[in-house]
Order: sequence, then structure tokens, then C-alpha cells
Amino acid sequence: MKSINLLLLTSLFLIPVLRADETKMDLIDPALLGFGKPGFSTAVTVSGSMDFENGGGSVNYLDGRALIPLWGKESDPETFIGVMLGYGWASLDVDHTLGVDRLSLTTLECQFTAAHFPKSDQGWMGIGIISPGISTDFNHVTGDDFSLSALGVWGYQFSPSFTLSAAGFLNYSLGETMAIPGIGVVWRPTDTLIVQLTPPIAAIGWTPLKDWTFSFSAYPAGGAWDVDREGAGGKVESVKLEGWRTGLGAERKIGEHLRISAQVGVNIGGTLELRDGSDHKLFREDLAPSICGLLGASYAF
Repeated sequence: MKSINLLLLTSLFLIPVLRADETKMDLIDPALLGFGKPGFSTAVTVSGSMDFENGGGSVNYLDGRALIPLWGKESDPETFIGVMLGYGWASLDVDHTLGVDRLSLTTLECQFTAAHFPKSDQGWMGIGIISPGISTDFNHVTGDDFSLSALGVWGYQFSPSFTLSAAGFLNYSLGETMAIPGIGVVWRPTDTLIVQLTPPIAAIGWTPLKDWTFSFSAYPAGGAWDVDREGAGGKVESVKLEGWRTGLGAERKIGEHLRISAQVGVNIGGTLELRDGSDHKLFREDLAPSICGLLGASYAF
């Protein structure tokens, strides 16, 4: 699987988000990816060592992110425009593969969003998003660090408990362009259960008590970064780490605005690629599963 902009992918859930107050349960966000009520959020994930499946090395990976709303406006009760800043950091150690030492990597994105929602419990809605950014080690920022993603969503809210949507997604990073379709479903069969299926993100949540939500989720992890002449002979100029995270999570709501989240799970399906300045693969290795844990907090307006 190619790297995908998570800030944009979570926007597939935004169709019912601004109407979440009309339901008995908000959308779950076990990994604090940014869907749910607008606000600030931050999370840190610690991963155990991911061994190369063919032996001879491993990957140690620590990452975190923060989402910061910069500006938003409702031109009418059904139409919304806004700007959000996404910041991500990662510490990546590839066990001196090709002479590469520990890397400190950063992703910065600015997301511009426009959305329209139905006036009643039923109706059509749409959303458009464009998100330029950079993914880099900040040693030497060039045009190769630039990334751009765009998303268009069109869907129908059949009731406050069921929404179906379709989307088109475009991503450009590290000289590669990717376009994929997507179909999303958000379904609340009961007052305490929610099913969110929007590939490649899936989650099931259960709220047995008013302020507690437990969940099982799966979502992409990792990223792709442009780096400045790393490793033996300075040949490595981009790094790509991809995989999935699956896990059990718990969220505690404190008061009207603050939420604390924790998750324990497993990194699966991981791959590591090191490339040169011509985008040739110098190294590629599948990674063995490893445990991971997340702690996060969010403050909703």
C-alpha cells in the first residue's frame, strides 16, 4: 500500500461529523486522527522493534501528531469552510541499514476544507479538501519535500443513524501520484454501538456508559519523507515506512470538552523502503509484527 495522507482520509468521516450533536453518540476516534467535533488533538504512539522478516536488522519507530484548527466559518447552518494545521513527527532507527543512522522526520500540512450538509435528517451532502504540505528531515528542504492531496466526497444521509458516501482521492508525494476511489458507511444500529467503515480506516465502537467508549480499529501507519543524502556515501534521499495498526482502545470523556484516549495493538503488514535521488529502491524489506501503544488527548469546542 502506498503512503496515504491520513489528515485527508479522516475527512471521509466528515459528512456526519458536523451533525454529530443530533445523534446519541459522537463518532469514535481511537487514534485521534482528527474526525469528530472540531478541536485540538495530540497523540503519541510507541512501537516495539519491527524485525526484518529476512533477518539482519530491525526498525524502531516512535511517532506523534497534533491537529490544530486555525479558522472556520459557517456561511449558513448547512455550509462550512475551514483551515486546519497538521503536524507530525517521527523518530526512525533502521538499525544502520545502508549506513543510515536514526532519523528525525517531520510532516507539516495545511488543510483547506469546504462542506455542505442537508437541512434535515435526510439529504445530499458534499465536501472538498485540498492539503499541501512537506515531509522532510529539515536538513535541506527542496521541492522534493512537497506533497499535495485532494479529496472530493459526495454522499447521502438516509437518517441520523446511517450515512453512505463515495469519494475520490488524489495524492502526490516523493514524485509519485496516486488516485483511489473510496466508499464509506457510518451506521449506528443502537444507541451504544457504532460501525465506521471507510477504507482504509475501519472501527467499531461501544459506549456502555455515558463517558466511556471502547473500540476496535484498524488504520494505516507510517509515512514517506524526503531526506538529505543519508547513509553510506549519502545515497539515501527518501524513506518510506508503511503498514497497518490494529488495536483495542478506550476513550474517557472528562467534562464537556476534554477526552483522554489510550490504545494497545499490533503493527502488521509493514514494509521499509530506502531510495536514492532518482527514486530507485536501494533497499526494501517486509517487517514482522510488533506491539504498539498510544496515548492521546483532545479538546473539542
